[in-house]
Amino acid sequence: MKTLILLGGLLLATTSAKAEVQYDQSSFWFGFVAGAGGTVCQLATGGLLSKNDAATYMEGVMEKAETDPDLTEFKQDFLNAYQALKENPDCNGIFK
Repeated sequence: MKTLILLGGLLLATTSAKAEVQYDQSSFWFGFVAGAGGTVCQLATGGLLSKNDAATYMEGVMEKAETDPDLTEFKQDFLNAYQALKENPDCNGIFK
């Protein structure tokens, strides 16, 4: 019985959704930058990545926001997330 329940759950989980859901792209890009920055910040804080490499990675992310024409309308979202990372005490001194 447990096997049937498990297989039924897997079947439901793997079926594609038919709903056309639009997501807020501003929130997506804010979350992308905050998540990427938070990840490299924690890696640097934990000693798995140098602070310089973490800063260089985020500089690349921010440069992409400046140069990619598909992202220019979300530039402020990138900047807001980056500013929040700079103010985060856990990332102190990593992002300038």
